[in-house]
Amino acid sequence: MNKYPLILLIVVSCISYGFAQEQVSDTPDDPKKLMKEANSYFNVREYLNAVPVYQKVLQIDSNHIEANYHLALCYLKSSDRPKALELLQRVKHLSPEGQPLLDFYLAEAYRYNNQMESAIQLYEQVRTGYQNRNERVTVVNDPISSQEFVGLIDQRIREARTGMNFLADPTNAQVINIGPVINSEYSDYAPVISADESILIFTSRRDNTTGGGRSLEDNMFYEDIYLAHRKKGEWAKPRKIGSNINTKYNEASIALSPDGKQLFIYKDENGGDIYMSSQNDKKGWSNPRSLGSPINSRYHEPSVSITDDGKTLYFSSDRPGGYGGLDIYRSEMDEKGNWGEPLNLGPTINTPDDEDSPFIHYDRKTLYFSSQGHVGMGGYDIFYSEFINDDWTKPVNLGYPINSPQDDIYFVLSADYKTGYYASAQTDAYGGKDIYLVEMPDYKDVEIIDFQLSIKTVSISFNPLVTNDPKRAVVILRGVVRDELTDQLISARMTLVDVEENTVVREMDATSPKGVYFTTMRTGHRYLMQVQKEGYLYHSEYFEIPAGVVNQEKVLNIYLKRIKTNVGIDFKALFDYNSAQLKRQSIPALQTLVAFLETNSGLKIELHGHTDDIGTEERNLLLSEQRAEAVYKYLIAQGIDTNRLSFRGFGESRPIASNETAYGRSLNRRTEFVIIEINQ
Repeated sequence: MNKYPLILLIVVSCISYGFAQEQVSDTPDDPKKLMKEANSYFNVREYLNAVPVYQKVLQIDSNHIEANYHLALCYLKSSDRPKALELLQRVKHLSPEGQPLLDFYLAEAYRYNNQMESAIQLYEQVRTGYQNRNERVTVVNDPISSQEFVGLIDQRIREARTGMNFLADPTNAQVINIGPVINSEYSDYAPVISADESILIFTSRRDNTTGGGRSLEDNMFYEDIYLAHRKKGEWAKPRKIGSNINTKYNEASIALSPDGKQLFIYKDENGGDIYMSSQNDKKGWSNPRSLGSPINSRYHEPSVSITDDGKTLYFSSDRPGGYGGLDIYRSEMDEKGNWGEPLNLGPTINTPDDEDSPFIHYDRKTLYFSSQGHVGMGGYDIFYSEFINDDWTKPVNLGYPINSPQDDIYFVLSADYKTGYYASAQTDAYGGKDIYLVEMPDYKDVEIIDFQLSIKTVSISFNPLVTNDPKRAVVILRGVVRDELTDQLISARMTLVDVEENTVVREMDATSPKGVYFTTMRTGHRYLMQVQKEGYLYHSEYFEIPAGVVNQEKVLNIYLKRIKTNVGIDFKALFDYNSAQLKRQSIPALQTLVAFLETNSGLKIELHGHTDDIGTEERNLLLSEQRAEAVYKYLIAQGIDTNRLSFRGFGESRPIASNETAYGRSLNRRTEFVIIEINQ
């Protein structure tokens, strides 16, 4: 669809106009004087200030034609567009031909109230009257040519027809206002949420803004960022996120890392840039720092999303070289931690109009975004596309009731695909824009796999949820790290490695004093979780998650042992059957052992190899020694001093489980190391 920037009914994310009453002067109740005051605001596009004055006129004379008409136009320029219908119907009754473009505005109001057939009928009547004209047309203070006006009407007819189809065939999504604990009588929007849905951060223009100032552009309070925690299934009262982030000017929340520890915000500086703040348990949120070039430019970058591994950014920008207004770009982090040159996602995603508020799901291939250019119901509609075979699929409109004729934007989705959050100006809003919760449509036609995930001696049962694409599934794992002896919570460094790809998926901290960790993992992958803390034995957990399931959040608490001598520590050195050749999948575990020895340089260890009882004792003894030696040689190649290492093979002589079962034999085939000396 073509864009008509001069006459788009731009969203002014306004409040319910209550606070604007203070703008009404003490003019006596003379309708003529009140109209003069209201029109003075209207003519300079200060629609928010004009509203209460027109309302005061209508309190005196409810049939005042011009007051009804202009108040309706103010509503059409705000988030309260549906309110225009009753006023324009009254004008139509009182003065059918007396106001310019009345039928066009009435069609707009019908569309915003989901009365699509009535809207289309009026749009077509107006179009017929203007299609052969050659004159200027003023649409709510914006003059355009009659050809542009006809083009706008054609766009509106397409939107109304799309809306009619969506209304006739709604999805089974449930859209619920998140409620007055979060939403206020002012505009609340841009929700971002942690992967476990325990933290909600959002933007508000409520009256206790930091500094108490108002924007010169729209006379609304400046934006502040608020934070709320979910407790026992209910959202607690939100609080300001803190003075390190909120200032007396605009700040907006635009993305949150899955663990809730990195917040991306928008500041309208240098044309509008993206900043990041990190959370420290002791100091709170850090001062935001700009992402800098090449993400930010001298143009406008209002939105961003980051993949769950922290290595890819998706953001919107109106920089030159795009396909239209705001386009969506992607940037990859290099090995040095710097963001690479952004790549435009191309014409499948981007249009000549605006694409904004990207959200990349935890599966790293499903992108949600809002668009004014793809076929929708009007304003911003929410779409999704998937990255398959190195290309983006055609965007799919999420349909009604998620989308509406209003601006539907800032969509985010939980890791299990069940719950979405976004902002819209629906008829049940408490203020201008409100935050809504979406219970997403049920997914069908999928094979459900039930399984047990074994982690050493810990068995976690996952109850699968349903998804329409098993490859999109993720597992949420969280827990705490404790000292095994004292049971105290301790901080630790944690690394999640994809064993098949031998890549670090995520590095994170179980932070003190809470000792809490949180991560997401994709199904159909094998992982190694490495946990390290100075003065403690290193700890690893091995995960193998089948494909084709979505799993509920599960808890795994980790207990670290203090370093001491003569204790065998198992690690995941993998060998093929009857072979002493290290498998590629062993490298992550071996690198963890290298890091452990480098961190604890005073340790000397002995490597022990063990087998099951299949085969002769002589062969098993030789094989176990060869396997221990293979690990020994790997450590030396990584720079560990030979004086700190020795190795022995024990064959089948030291089983830790019965050799009568396949599972027991698998436990007996192991490689261990024993600390034999600790030097400070």
